[in-house]
Amino acid sequence: MPLVGAWVADQYWGRFRTIFSSIACALVGHTILIISAIPPVIAKPGGSIACFAIGLVIMGIGTGGFK
Repeated sequence: MPLVGAWVADQYWGRFRTIFSSIACALVGHTILIISAIPPVIAKPGGSIACFAIGLVIMGIGTGGFK
């Protein structure tokens, strides 16, 4: 993901817009991780694991984008 972030920054958006967008994506990933830890979501193990996995992937994309 850092290579994709660097490519997008160089070719399309520029450094600051890419960093801002990546941090926003990481923030969404963190929010989804928080949602996966809410007790009603944990009561359903399949939903909690799916929410955790989606949040982890989105957060990884966002974090890799600004590295």
